[in-house]
Amino acid sequence: MVVLNSETKVSSASTDSNQDLLDQLAVEFRDSASDLLSGADDILSAARDGAEISAGDRGSLYRVGHSMKGLAASFG
Repeated sequence: MVVLNSETKVSSASTDSNQDLLDQLAVEFRDSASDLLSGADDILSAARDGAEISAGDRGSLYRVGHSMKGLAASFG
């Protein structure tokens, strides 16, 4: 048993399941971030090749940034 302070006790099994949950969330974060950044990279690659960035593309890039911020905030 792990003692956090004199009033709160957490079993090691609970600590292990918390770590498992954090590990799972980290994997999901990396997967989501990778997908979001891949989409943004496609838009930016087209712009580097001379394509215009449309209003819809700008909106997509904004949403990617906003989503990344939200995902990162969940990890503090």
